[in-house]
Amino acid sequence: MFKNSKLMQKHTKLYFQFFGYGEQDFIPSEISGTKAVDIHHIFGRGKDHDIIENLIALNREEHQAAHKELPHFYLSEDDLISAHRLFMMKMAPYYRFDIEKLMRLK
Repeated sequence: MFKNSKLMQKHTKLYFQFFGYGEQDFIPSEISGTKAVDIHHIFGRGKDHDIIENLIALNREEHQAAHKELPHFYLSEDDLISAHRLFMMKMAPYYRFDIEKLMRLK
């Protein structure tokens, strides 16, 4: 669950600011459109990994699938990138998604 902005992690704040979300807003999963509860790093955390290209909103089951924690459901990095690019095109059509910058994090 997303915490209030004073306790929110840096990457979650960045995601909320980019899309103009507030703490009380419905944040959709970029995979299913259901309520997201996690902002996931596609290529992990680390130095310079908090960029919008690397952050995707997921519900709990999708987040577990991205971490290979479910036997019946798996989301690959390619699945996450494809969904995120489509979401970005819809929600921020004038933003140039920098796939090269994202792939350098791999």
